[in-house]
Amino acid sequence: MQPNDHIIRNYDLILDETFGKQGTPERAKAVEDAYNFYTGQISQDVSKERGFSPLHNLNFHIVPSLPFAPTDADK
Repeated sequence: MQPNDHIIRNYDLILDETFGKQGTPERAKAVEDAYNFYTGQISQDVSKERGFSPLHNLNFHIVPSLPFAPTDADK
């Protein structure tokens, strides 16, 4: 982490330089990615608070393996 140099910056200009001006597809994609990351972090924090593991909500079912049935292409 960089120390604070106490210089006031216009972050609109920095965002414009990094992701393009507002209204461009690049900027819209960057905003969407930021919101997706943010909501993912919130979801992850709530899951940790409630004690869910990452695989907690997945339902795994054991399916017996079936014998291979030959097709017409195998004959």
